[in-house]
Amino acid sequence: MRSGPTTRRARWIPVLAAAVMALGGSTAGAAIAADGTLPTLSRWLGPADLGQATLAEAPREMLHGEDAPLSFLAEFGRLAFRAPTTLGGRARQLDLSCQTCHPNGDAGTAFFFATTNDRPGNVDVSHRFWNGRADNGRFDPVNIPSLRGVAASGPFGHDGRFGSLRAFVRNVIVVEFSGREPRPALLDALTAYLQALAPAENALLGPRGRLTGAAPAAARAGAAPFERACAACHVPDAGFRDGLAHDVGTGGYRDTPGLRGLAGTAPYLADGSAADLATLLDRHADALDLALGQAEKAAILAYLAAIGAVDRPRQAITLAADMADIEGFVGLLHETMRVEDADLTGLIADMVRGELGRVAERFRAPAANEAQKTAESALGELAERLRRLEERATARDFPAARRLRDALSVDIAAFAEAHATALPGSLYDPEALAAAFSR
Repeated sequence: MRSGPTTRRARWIPVLAAAVMALGGSTAGAAIAADGTLPTLSRWLGPADLGQATLAEAPREMLHGEDAPLSFLAEFGRLAFRAPTTLGGRARQLDLSCQTCHPNGDAGTAFFFATTNDRPGNVDVSHRFWNGRADNGRFDPVNIPSLRGVAASGPFGHDGRFGSLRAFVRNVIVVEFSGREPRPALLDALTAYLQALAPAENALLGPRGRLTGAAPAAARAGAAPFERACAACHVPDAGFRDGLAHDVGTGGYRDTPGLRGLAGTAPYLADGSAADLATLLDRHADALDLALGQAEKAAILAYLAAIGAVDRPRQAITLAADMADIEGFVGLLHETMRVEDADLTGLIADMVRGELGRVAERFRAPAANEAQKTAESALGELAERLRRLEERATARDFPAARRLRDALSVDIAAFAEAHATALPGSLYDPEALAAAFSR
């Protein structure tokens, strides 16, 4: 069972280097403050500038019907996507989640762990560090893909070996990250959340994958050479995919990726060996013997930049947004308690405690002021109340569990406003975050 926010620091941060080394890994390149003040996520980030940006802002979560609430199943999947308990083995021990590599469903271009990565955003998921039984004996990192619009991108996986999204999710949990066989409800929930992820929003791209009049003239001029050289595989009206696997010089047949949102997901190619779009195009031209002149290449690059653009790509990480998410996750308990499912109530409560812990890390520092100490303590109390709620549900005392849930919902909804004075100097404060990375 996960510790509450008041104990997470003792559990992980001061012993991080020893824990990773004991598990056979390397902390080289991890952006971790010497005094242990940075959030847990910082251990998996590359150079300090990448780490600071990642902890200050996140990719904007893009969902189908963005203004409509998610179904119970999709919201549960959204929570499970963020929970390290979803995975297994060393990933779980070191607090990794699906969200670590795919923040809000986008590509985790800053993710870096020296044992399994050759560069940020490129990780070997068949490495023995994650699962010794699935080790393929090669160091072959693959590019972390965006999951935006993934439901329409089948077949699934870099090599397209999975016919269903559910089978792909199970493989990630059980094979890649050595997890236990997930309960069917958890697989269904994660699948539902992934199905809710919409393609990258782009005002320059109209129906059937055609550029609108708002696109620059240079980009529109690239549509014709793209059609001749690229569209046989990257079919515009099929999400720039063809549903097939091809060998484009990366050591095997790989599923054709879509091109929407690619502007912010470098490096490119399945092995991450193309640092930018120009290199990507050159590599394709060489591997596929495309006869492209410099003018055609320039036009195609302008076209790729336009179809790969993303409207409002990032959002600030704020206390108000984090607590709103947690309020929504606690709302899941209305359904689990309605049907008096003690096991699912306990699983969700445990995951929510982890989310409270991540918020608490933002207020934890040796020089924390009284407002920050009060905020951290209040988060610990919320976590303790969730633990008591779980105990009552396990004892099948659902009336008491419901009373705890209702009181929790009120206090979580009011938390951000009640603790606004704790924000200056906390790690929600961009200046304080920059100072922590400079130490």
